[in-house]
Amino acid sequence: MRYARWKHLWRLFRWAIIALIFLTACARQPSDAPESTRGGGAASVPVTVATVVAKAVPVQVWAIGTVEAYASVTVRPQVSGQLAHIHFAAGQEVTQGDILLTIDPRPFEARLRQAEATLARDLAQLEWAREEAARYAQLVRRDFVSREDYEQRRAQAAALEATVRADRAAVGQILAGPLARLDIQDAMIEKGGVAKGTLTVAQHFGLSPQWLDPQEQIAALTQQHYEYIVHDALIKTMPQGLFTYSLAEHAEVSADFSKAAFRLRQGLKFHDGSPLTTADVQWSYEHYRGVNATAFKEHTERIEVVDDRTIVFHFNKPFLDFLTLYNGDSTGAGWVVPKAYYQKVGPDGFKAHPIGAGPFTFVSQKVGVEMVFEAWDEYWRKVPGVKKLVVKGIGGQGGAATRLAGLKTGELDLAYGFTGKILPQVLKDPALRWDPNFTAPWVLFFPNWEDPQSPFHDKRVRQAVSLGINRELLIQQETQGLGVPWGNWIGAEFDDILQLPVPEYDPEKARQLLAEAGYPQGLKIDALIPFTPYFDMGERLLADLRAVGIKGSLQTYDGPQYRGKRSQGRKGYESKATILKSIAMSPGAAAFTIRLYGTCKSSASFICDDRIEAVWTRYNASTDPEERKRLSQKMQRITIEEFLAIPLYINPFVHALGPKVLPAGTAAQGEGYHKYWATPQAPYPYPWEEWKVKAE
Repeated sequence: MRYARWKHLWRLFRWAIIALIFLTACARQPSDAPESTRGGGAASVPVTVATVVAKAVPVQVWAIGTVEAYASVTVRPQVSGQLAHIHFAAGQEVTQGDILLTIDPRPFEARLRQAEATLARDLAQLEWAREEAARYAQLVRRDFVSREDYEQRRAQAAALEATVRADRAAVGQILAGPLARLDIQDAMIEKGGVAKGTLTVAQHFGLSPQWLDPQEQIAALTQQHYEYIVHDALIKTMPQGLFTYSLAEHAEVSADFSKAAFRLRQGLKFHDGSPLTTADVQWSYEHYRGVNATAFKEHTERIEVVDDRTIVFHFNKPFLDFLTLYNGDSTGAGWVVPKAYYQKVGPDGFKAHPIGAGPFTFVSQKVGVEMVFEAWDEYWRKVPGVKKLVVKGIGGQGGAATRLAGLKTGELDLAYGFTGKILPQVLKDPALRWDPNFTAPWVLFFPNWEDPQSPFHDKRVRQAVSLGINRELLIQQETQGLGVPWGNWIGAEFDDILQLPVPEYDPEKARQLLAEAGYPQGLKIDALIPFTPYFDMGERLLADLRAVGIKGSLQTYDGPQYRGKRSQGRKGYESKATILKSIAMSPGAAAFTIRLYGTCKSSASFICDDRIEAVWTRYNASTDPEERKRLSQKMQRITIEEFLAIPLYINPFVHALGPKVLPAGTAAQGEGYHKYWATPQAPYPYPWEEWKVKAE
């Protein structure tokens, strides 16, 4: 203790001597100072001038001691491994987001490749199991195998589906936190194969170059017919399900529906050989200007491109309908176009010569008349079955007879739109095969009905139109009894559909309602516009309406013009006294057809009603599936009970085949050649890469 005290006193004495020497030196004038400063006279003082600036001035303290930080952070890695690189030096200032350490990624990459290989193996087994289950389903119906064998094949396929889901989880999750449960089917990838022969298709109206550009998607499923030929989407409707992986191999949606993420397949490219990356996905989404573009813009906060294969969509509010709208069968936003090429040639150049990532490459077109496509052997899913695909526009008066003649001579292999007087010839010809292809109900709209100057502003007039139509006779005349009576303006295949009674036929009551509405002598309308090219059906509707006192003429358009005007909704028609015959179909749910044709903000709206708008606001804000279903059905009921849309019957959109199409021979519904119409909620028989014909 004494030694420590003397040591402390000696340290104080030493510091006192040093301080005395320092003060003495400061008091002494330097020997080289000017003479004037030594004599006590006034001396000039040197001044240094500097510009005043605002900046952070570090405070430095020189001292002997121990320094502790105000706060400390412990960095713990989520995985363990060998350090490959250290990205900071001791004492370096770092900020949030800086990379500090890199762990050797090779072991993890090996595990990922192993997980991906396991997934690929189980996917292959799943495809085989599904094919076996489908084959046994046909055999059990014919009593060729036992029910027990069939159930075993089904169970095996179901077990492999669960295995594949686990494999996907092992490959890696993109979004943090809990995820929504998605029902997306796996793509069926086939290796090998050779494209053979030519498939010639007859569209039942003229062709438009616009249908080759998904960026300008119209409010008609006609456009998907061509998008499935040239282009590809991240997910799209395929025979195995409404949602099926395509360009994307993995998708996630956060449980609160505020984010959606996709991972693209490896090695994707466009027809010109350029790589297809998330930059093209982002550009296609952000520049989309077709139907329902407003819904995407209103919900999207930003897009995060993680890397060339991973992309995350961030929404500013829950977007429950995102996947359904983004699905390739609903809008054009999900179809990916090549950013660099589209920017280079512009919209018109792209329509003239589109480049996509689909199963067929564009070859040539004669506007309105013909489009020619060729199989792309490098399509990621499979080599198309046909080498050449030709689509011809054969519409107008007499078009159905011309299409039928082409099938009989072998000039055509597939033709659409047989109805009325020509349909019996198709059904009775033993050399032809056909599919009923039920789509959606025919429906009558009243463009601009909400204008007080419109005669259809009065509910009684709209009801009179419905009462004046003899649906039973119309079904017999137009479809040979194939048409299905239906009381809703939206089709039956949706989970949220509301079944309603078939509208009654009462011409006497129709005349009475017209008189009560102020038209005792009948009503003259500007026109009835039929769905192109079903002009004969339009004349039959006019005959029914004339019988109750509603008179008018038929106003017809060619296919592209009709669809272009209809895509504008009520704004496409100046008249306030026009009846439009249409077909209302938007895949996914009944609510999506309401969104497209029934809400005021939609570019294709024909029904703009305050009661529906109020319910739609609640539907759009809800995240409860059951509540959304109830609200959807409420909007359907309002539309029908207020006669804002008049359903006729579910349309059999009959397609017929020539003898070249494989498989040959006739088959029961759902078997053989009917497989081409297996895609749900699709009016056309895509995917086109599945078609096969006899080699030429």
